[in-house]
Amino acid sequence: MTDTTTSTDELMRSRVALAGMLFGFQPAQVLATAAELGIADLIVDEARTSDDLAASTGTDADALHRLLRAMAGIGLVDEVEPGRFRLAAHGLALCNGPGGLRSLARLFGGEQVWRCWGDLVDAVRRGSGRDEIVFERVYGEAAMAYFAARPELEAVFNDAMTEATTRALPGIVAAYDWSRFTRLVDIGGGNGTLMAAVLGSVPALKGVVFDVAAGLAETPGHLDRAGVADRCDVVAGDFFRAVPDGGDGYVIKSVLHDWDDDRCTTILRNCREAIAPDGRLVVVEPVLPERIEHAGQMAGTLLSDLNMLLLTGGRERTASAFRGLLAGAGFEMTTVVPTGGTDFSIVEARPVG
Repeated sequence: MTDTTTSTDELMRSRVALAGMLFGFQPAQVLATAAELGIADLIVDEARTSDDLAASTGTDADALHRLLRAMAGIGLVDEVEPGRFRLAAHGLALCNGPGGLRSLARLFGGEQVWRCWGDLVDAVRRGSGRDEIVFERVYGEAAMAYFAARPELEAVFNDAMTEATTRALPGIVAAYDWSRFTRLVDIGGGNGTLMAAVLGSVPALKGVVFDVAAGLAETPGHLDRAGVADRCDVVAGDFFRAVPDGGDGYVIKSVLHDWDDDRCTTILRNCREAIAPDGRLVVVEPVLPERIEHAGQMAGTLLSDLNMLLLTGGRERTASAFRGLLAGAGFEMTTVVPTGGTDFSIVEARPVG
């Protein structure tokens, strides 16, 4: 009797847990839709009616009212009286501005990512070969090229990457001794969010932000607002061809996970050719454990690994995988340093050979 009761209780707990996962796509799309419509910014200062908000957003009044009530049900807004809504505490992160998640919600809840996740079964059956990337089969070109050719989508993508980096910055800057460098080159540095923070922490350091031209559109302004533009060059190029030389430090954040091992090796070999003999390469990425020991352990990064499978053919990696990847490009991994409060780690390597 006890065994049967225990088994029944465990099954019920399992059903509740799985139901939460199974229907998780629904609140995700509520978030994405609210972000796309900019609802949080419209009610951050005062409560407004659903009819008023429908007029402001160009939406159907009844459908928007139903969306707002769903937002209230998951804690994004409060319905202060029937049909009138104000922003709740959890909804603040959907506003534009530092620390928010609006662009991340728009990117990961948008058509392109959403469509690719719908093909996960097919991706698992086909594998991760260069000819099997779901995004490329669906949209006819690589994800990076697709976004770069569409300015509105690229702006959302760049803002989303900035949001992700901003949250992790304090831990990344504090976890490593950046003052050891005199000239730091950020490979694939985008708008310079990481470089601005590092330069701000090391007044004597000079930097270079290197990326494709489209990725650097906002970089000079960002560096100027951070007060570090006079210490940082902005250089356009293709890291599959070459990277700027003359640095004793090269940092590459959230880039390698976008690519398969062969293309990562090309990037890293270009860094090896450019780096000073006594320099250091600093890779900032999540480092997966060799074995998942318990539920919830790095769950976000494990899901990101699947996202890379679907969108780019890249992957998240373990320490042993990074060690092998670096060795194949002429580097020796010297240390792995976790950063406080995030899944990111700092993987340091030195040139050898």
